[in-house]
Amino acid sequence: MKKHFITLLLAVAAGLAVNGANTGVSQDMAQKINSKTYKVKDVEKYIRKEVTGSNGRITLISVNTSVVRGVSTFDKNVTDPNELFLFKHLQVKFGSQASEGTADIKEIDMKDAIPAQLQKAHLIVDIDGKNKFDLPLSLLKNPGVDQNILSSYFEISNDGSYFDMNKKIEINIEMPEGISVPTDKKHYVEVSFLGIGLQ
Repeated sequence: MKKHFITLLLAVAAGLAVNGANTGVSQDMAQKINSKTYKVKDVEKYIRKEVTGSNGRITLISVNTSVVRGVSTFDKNVTDPNELFLFKHLQVKFGSQASEGTADIKEIDMKDAIPAQLQKAHLIVDIDGKNKFDLPLSLLKNPGVDQNILSSYFEISNDGSYFDMNKKIEINIEMPEGISVPTDKKHYVEVSFLGIGLQ
């Protein structure tokens, strides 16, 4: 399966390199693809954020987002111009602490069940204004103590999906109208994408 996935990634990369700047591929990345000097490696991209009391559209990344280990792998709200990321697994995790809790967001144990108020919320991912995903959070299983890592992820059908390079990316949670994340505790959400990157 992984060999097929890498073959698909290279095919996508070749097409992007041919079209060059129109696809957001940096000159350096295009040269690596054409000269076959790229590296392929396993990659997980994620964003973690507190959502206590939120309603409507919850924006998870913005121009103020930065790379912080344990919190975010995204730099602002633009995809990496030097990495083609192809992923087939997607996961949303939840965690909480007491309202007066002082634990750093990096330390929150993200193993809680999905709050009832988020059961009907949707995860929406748009890249360059084009929708990639619009899926209910109830589908995107929390791992708990599952020992099989991939079994705790939602598997994307067909050949997965990829992040176009150097494009605006929006990751949002859309709450049902009139529903808010409760304020009885501090609530956190983490969205992660698991795949392979061409660098």
